[in-house]
Amino acid sequence: MTRPRIHIGRVETCLARAEGCASDVPLGSRVEWGVWCADLGSVTSGFSHVVAYLGLMVVRIGIALVLAFGAGVIALFARWRGRADGASHNSPVAVRSDAPVQLYRGDFARPEAPWLVVLFSSATCDGCAKMAAKVEVLESAAVATCEIEFSVQRELHKKYAIDAVPLVVIADHDGVTRRHFYGATSATDVWAAVAELRAVTIGSDASAS
Repeated sequence: MTRPRIHIGRVETCLARAEGCASDVPLGSRVEWGVWCADLGSVTSGFSHVVAYLGLMVVRIGIALVLAFGAGVIALFARWRGRADGASHNSPVAVRSDAPVQLYRGDFARPEAPWLVVLFSSATCDGCAKMAAKVEVLESAAVATCEIEFSVQRELHKKYAIDAVPLVVIADHDGVTRRHFYGATSATDVWAAVAELRAVTIGSDASAS
């Protein structure tokens, strides 16, 4: 069997050209240098892959942040647009702590009844329908109830400066506001307030007689 011949001179020349080694370095050292350079090339290649991967991740994170920012801007714009639309229609939306102190009983149902429970509401109000049901059950010979919906009786909302709903006002025979409730209120609170006011009035009338 013929063994392949190794041309040392060619190996030395290739190593010197490929790796930039000096021609006077011994062959064994140049072979070790070539192996080290090859390992370094592998490490460099791996590092390049890591850098490329990190760059891709940065790009993806940047895209995600841009999309999130855009979604936030759209949400804010939609919220602002909804408020602007509501304001353009003068729809009551904010919650206030005050209420009309005097009602003209002729503006509402059954002005002859000793008591009036009126609900100022709006069709765009989420809790107004529930409050209407709570007020309606109070209707009796002594208590008149009614609902003043914004889109139907806008002039009364304007007259009494109602800019927040739902608003429940309990007024006496003279139209003086004796109690009021803003926002979602339990039926127990509304009924108890009416019962308490009626009891006080009955007691006062009895004392006077």
